[in-house]
Order: sequence, then structure tokens, then C-alpha cells
Amino acid sequence: MEFDRNGNWGSAVDGFQMSIRFDRMEFRTNEPVVATIILRNISTNLLRCSRPYGDDRDIGISIVKENGNALLDSAELGRTSGHSGWIEPGVQIKWIANLTTRFGLSEPGVYSVSSHRQTTMFGTN
Repeated sequence: MEFDRNGNWGSAVDGFQMSIRFDRMEFRTNEPVVATIILRNISTNLLRCSRPYGDDRDIGISIVKENGNALLDSAELGRTSGHSGWIEPGVQIKWIANLTTRFGLSEPGVYSVSSHRQTTMFGTN
């Protein structure tokens, strides 16, 4: 897993690790900018992770323009409905997010994108 060259993996937190990736680095204005976000269990334990929506709204995404201004995320975040699932060691969950729709990307420029997720974890051996 550590040798995933396209991974863009963040730091491990509580047995989970997250990645955000794109199929390329440049996009045309108003072209769909699609991100693939992966959450994986890197522990040796079975971990539970809440997923209130079951889609890309479960993932916090931040986009900052080169001038330092953050774009507004139109996704409805923060709601919890109690849905959760157990994630086996070594298993990954993948989400696809259209950032053009979610953030209204319409201006040319250089953007920095990051993903984050609050997790509620309960581990078992």
C-alpha cells in the first residue's frame, strides 16, 4: 500500500488513511473536475466508520485558489443519520466527487485541493 505512486495519501489517523486523486492535473474552464477519494483501514482491527450520506458528501473537501481564497462548498455536511459500516483491515471505500458542480468551479487558475473526514471509530480485534 505504501508504494501506491498515485495515492496522495495523507497521514494515518486512528487506523484510517485518506487519499484524493485526479486523472490529470489540468482541466479546461467549466469542464468536470472529478476527484476520486479513498478511505482505507490500514490497521489490523475491524473499524467502524459512520457514513451519514453514503456519497461524496461524507467527505469534507477544501479548495483554495492561488490567491489564498477558499471556495465555498455547496455540499450539505454535518448531518448524521446513524448509518455506519464495519471496515475490514486492508479494505478501502471509494467516493467520486464532481468538484465543478460542488464548488462551482468556473474561473481559470491554480487551485489546491484537500480532503478530510471526521470519523467515529470503534475498533474490535
